[in-house]
Amino acid sequence: MGLFACNACRYFFEADALPDTCPNCHLDSVLGSTDSGRRVSFPAVRAATEAEVKAYEEVGKAAQEERDFLEWLDSLSSYDLSNDEYHVALMLLHSFRTTPDLYTKHFTNDLLPAKKGGIEGWNAQAMARILYIDVKKSFTSKINQERQNAGTNDIVKVAAQTPPDSAANVLRRFRQNEITKIFRDPQNLGDIRRVDLEKVVLEPSDGYLRFLTEWYNSMA
Repeated sequence: MGLFACNACRYFFEADALPDTCPNCHLDSVLGSTDSGRRVSFPAVRAATEAEVKAYEEVGKAAQEERDFLEWLDSLSSYDLSNDEYHVALMLLHSFRTTPDLYTKHFTNDLLPAKKGGIEGWNAQAMARILYIDVKKSFTSKINQERQNAGTNDIVKVAAQTPPDSAANVLRRFRQNEITKIFRDPQNLGDIRRVDLEKVVLEPSDGYLRFLTEWYNSMA
């Protein structure tokens, strides 16, 4: 399987062998000019260059990472999480979405002994407290940056202008209390500030620990 490019429509595609025509525009040749200015016909399809292959792979990797991230966000509904745990999980997933698995596993592994008690449990709580504070600050900073770039503080509008894996779109997933539901107020920085990190640090539920464990086990 190789990567090929069309000189006519700039379409990149994978195939077992070099085809006669482009599968996108269906052309078999394009007109070009030699150094002397003479017009000649060139095959439309060619093998991709090394640089093009690298760029193609990077785009594919980024797209897969986004799909994996969104699948994890969707999967949170299958865990029995309190609102605070759900919101911390959202921010954790967003914070580590582009972090290599090796580093993510390192941090996640530090959180798992939270209910064991003794020194191991205390260490896990201390690590969780530090990590959650950093993640919350980072998430808030991302929201502010996206609002500034979008030119509006309205999270709904910011989310509409940013990719599905943006902080604004993650914030849109935050659960709301009954009052905000009644008035249909969109999520905002207040929803982030109200997340009780200490409760998640000291009293992680079995459902939350199951999420951490399965997230940890999903990494390479």
